[in-house]
Amino acid sequence: MRQPRKSQTQLRLAVQERRHTATVIIVNGFRTLVHWHELLQFWMPVGGGLERGELPHQAALRETKEECGLDVVLYDASGMAQTEWEGVLRIPHPVALLDVTFGSHHWFDHLYFATSSSTVVSPGDGVARQSRWVTAEEIADLKSPVNLKFFMHHALDLLAT
Repeated sequence: MRQPRKSQTQLRLAVQERRHTATVIIVNGFRTLVHWHELLQFWMPVGGGLERGELPHQAALRETKEECGLDVVLYDASGMAQTEWEGVLRIPHPVALLDVTFGSHHWFDHLYFATSSSTVVSPGDGVARQSRWVTAEEIADLKSPVNLKFFMHHALDLLAT
C-alpha cells in the first residue's frame, strides 16, 4: 500500500525537526574520495553536521577541510551563471537533498559535488579515518549504500577530467 504524501506543513515541520548535514563527493581526475565511517560501517564521501548559523555549502567546505585537508571547488547544480548583485548572496546549489533515517536518527543531507586539484589527504586533529581514492570501476565493490554509489558515478561522469 502506498504511503500518503506529506502536506507542505508536515514537510516544513520535518525540516525544522531534523538535523541537517552536508556531504561532498570530491573528484580528482577519474577518481573520487571515500572514507570509512566507523559508526555506519560503510565507505562514504566526507561530510558532517551544520553548525549553528552555517549555510549548507559553508558546512560542505568546512567539513572537507577538517576531514581530509583538501581545498575544493563546489559544483553549482543550479546551472545559473554566476552573478554579482548587491544584496544577493549566490550560493552553490546541492545536487540533491537526501532524507536519511538510520536507526532512531533522522537528518536531511545536502549533497554536493566538488573538484580538488590535490589528492593529498591530511585529516585534521581528532579525525582518524581510513580514506582512499576510487575509480568508477572500484565503486561497485565498495561496501556503501546504492544511492551513494549512484551519486559517486554521477559526479565522475560530470566532473572527471
